[in-house]
Amino acid sequence: MLTLHRDHSSLLVIDFQSRLMPAIESGDAVVANAKRLVQAAALFEIPVLLTEQNPRGLGPTVPELTQAGADVALKMTFDACRTSGFLDRPNSGTSGPVKLLFLRVSLFPGPRALPF
Repeated sequence: MLTLHRDHSSLLVIDFQSRLMPAIESGDAVVANAKRLVQAAALFEIPVLLTEQNPRGLGPTVPELTQAGADVALKMTFDACRTSGFLDRPNSGTSGPVKLLFLRVSLFPGPRALPF
């Protein structure tokens, strides 16, 4: 059975940005659910990594999801993994393989994750 352990886990919250959320159906509910996950991560001392796509154009992460100590990765591509240094980021004290739970707000239809 696959389990998560806080020493080997991170919560990755992708592109929950202020100028994107008004275009998302039920955006307030989406943010409220994401906030629950961020709060749960804090409760279990799981590091949180936020990404921001072109923050000058799309704004910063919505304030409901920012927390003290959250790491923010800035990117100019849709694929964070192609951003220089993204995969080399320290995982805020975690060691070993990192399991990621991710959220993705997308304005585009189609698959949200593709197999390698």
